[in-house]
Amino acid sequence: MRGLAGYRQLTPPAVHRMNLNYVGHEDLLNSGAFPGGGDLTGLPPALLLDADHDTLRASGDTFAAELAAAGVPVRYTVVPHSWHGYLNRYRLNGIRFALAAMTGWLDEKTASAVS
Repeated sequence: MRGLAGYRQLTPPAVHRMNLNYVGHEDLLNSGAFPGGGDLTGLPPALLLDADHDTLRASGDTFAAELAAAGVPVRYTVVPHSWHGYLNRYRLNGIRFALAAMTGWLDEKTASAVS
């Protein structure tokens, strides 16, 4: 993240505040809400979509690799020409790409469950 504007850098204190905001209480930070870095064996199949130009993209890539190493079926896709929060930007192509990836993945899961 070197070289990015200061407001875009995710310092350890900033990440801690974001994580705390997500779980709601300090005691829940190690509750499994953030499974990366732990035992991922037995988690269900996963589709991970990352924005091409997201400062958090490396985390998604790492999590996908951890899932695969744990034997969890995972599909990791990078949405081209997209930034963090692209699912909120319905006029951009990123959301169309992501929705197509999601419906395709769900269709595959449905077809394999039926057969």
